[in-house]
Amino acid sequence: MLLALSFVFNAYQWEPEVVANYTPAVIISLFMLMAGIVIWSWHIIRHQAPAKGQLAVAFLSLLVTNVGLLQLYWLA
Repeated sequence: MLLALSFVFNAYQWEPEVVANYTPAVIISLFMLMAGIVIWSWHIIRHQAPAKGQLAVAFLSLLVTNVGLLQLYWLA
């Protein structure tokens, strides 16, 4: 999340087309990051043992988030 916020300041130097292309990917990645964190900690909220499926879905969500935000590294 800090990575995305740091790119906001750098985005003022980019062309409007580049910003338009990468904005949806960043927004989707941040939503998936929040969803992954909620899914990962859901067993703690419910006071239950973690299920392997739950942790696998959370891991995949966080992995896809990193791939989505990796586009910003390529742009910089």
